[in-house]
Amino acid sequence: MVRFHRVAKKYLDTREVTAQMHLFAKTKKMFGADTQVYAAAHQDHMPRVLRTLKKLGINAKPMPTMKEIPYDHDGDQWWTRARWRFLLREWLVVRLLEILGLI
Repeated sequence: MVRFHRVAKKYLDTREVTAQMHLFAKTKKMFGADTQVYAAAHQDHMPRVLRTLKKLGINAKPMPTMKEIPYDHDGDQWWTRARWRFLLREWLVVRLLEILGLI
């Protein structure tokens, strides 16, 4: 499980989590041509997670047993407090990542 950014005090974002996972799996020679990876993420975040993994060349699909995860109305980040906030931010972030060629 990835818990910390490789750079001290930096926000642990989707790209960093997937990059660390990719590096770990590559180091352990865990990937083959037909390797299937299951992603665990909030249901509204899953499309970006899957696109980020695909950009890294990882064949991934949502973990089949994932249940709906509620939003945290007292969360530290404003975008995790309500679905509409998250979807607004996610839309903007995805557009930016597309422009930058990161997904």
